Amino acid sequence: MLGSRLVLFLAMQGLFALVLRAKGTPDAWSESSRWWIHAVLGANLVSIALLVWLLRREGGRLADLLRFDRRTFWKDLGWSVGGFLLAGPIGSLPMSSLGTVLLGS
Repeated sequence: MLGSRLVLFLAMQGLFALVLRAKGTPDAWSESSRWWIHAVLGANLVSIALLVWLLRREGGRLADLLRFDRRTFWKDLGWSVGGFLLAGPIGSLPMSSLGTVLLGS
């Protein structure tokens, strides 16, 4: 599904560029980057619709994927919070230095 989301995002971004080109925008691809959040939203909605369609074809439902076991809820929540508390600093520590390397400021 990850590969399809990348393709869908590219397709949506291209759709925005085509619309802008049809309106007469000279550099439509660069201008379409201002609309990236809408392209992501469209790609996500199409991706969810694809997922629902594929699940129905196999006799499943989206709700079946989203169910959780109430008996292990607190244990799972503890693992999730602990993971975020650990991953947050690990992910944000290199942020400043990586920004300097990539963007030069």
